[in-house]
Amino acid sequence: MRGRFQSDLSFDSVTISPDGVHLYAVSVEAGKVLALDPASGAMTSSITIASHQPWVVLGIT
Repeated sequence: MRGRFQSDLSFDSVTISPDGVHLYAVSVEAGKVLALDPASGAMTSSITIASHQPWVVLGIT
């Protein structure tokens, strides 16, 4: 993933939406949850998380 999706970040957890339209990734290093386009790797949106504690994305419904 690092070579194709946001190569400057490390991801701690990833999941894909049930319809395959979005890839969600947690980067504790960046303090963000990212929504990525799985086809291009482009970030479509992000949310800044409150602290740099471990976060995990288990699934999106």
